[in-house]
Amino acid sequence: MYSQCLDSQEKIAAEVAAWESQRNALKARIHWTFTLAAARQKLRKLYPSNEDG
Repeated sequence: MYSQCLDSQEKIAAEVAAWESQRNALKARIHWTFTLAAARQKLRKLYPSNEDG
């Protein structure tokens, strides 16, 4: 398992910026495992639409 210790807010921000730059350079994409329609169906109780009345 990978873990690391970050001891300050500045160090965390620098690590996140480095990770973000690398991901952006690789043009990394997210592969969603469900469709928008499926998400709306599953989360309808949390996020009711205006059409639900």
